[in-house]
Amino acid sequence: MKNFIVVASLVTVSMFAFSGKNFIHRGGVKTEARTVYVCTGKYATKYHSEADCRGLLNCKGDVVKLSEDDARERGYSPCKLCW
Repeated sequence: MKNFIVVASLVTVSMFAFSGKNFIHRGGVKTEARTVYVCTGKYATKYHSEADCRGLLNCKGDVVKLSEDDARERGYSPCKLCW
């Protein structure tokens, strides 16, 4: 039984290690970093889960991809239309 647990743990770890995903530690737990979309316009304040969110239709700048943590650090908050 102990060998099974060790093998199962190694398989799980290797799946995450080689999946090509970016992970961030939050409270000791690894979570996948989410990509969000933000408008670089002067008055933009929200980040979006989808690049085609209708909240981005009036964007006066470029729409760029960021990690959710980067967007929050830059002062953006979640869009209420797509979250």
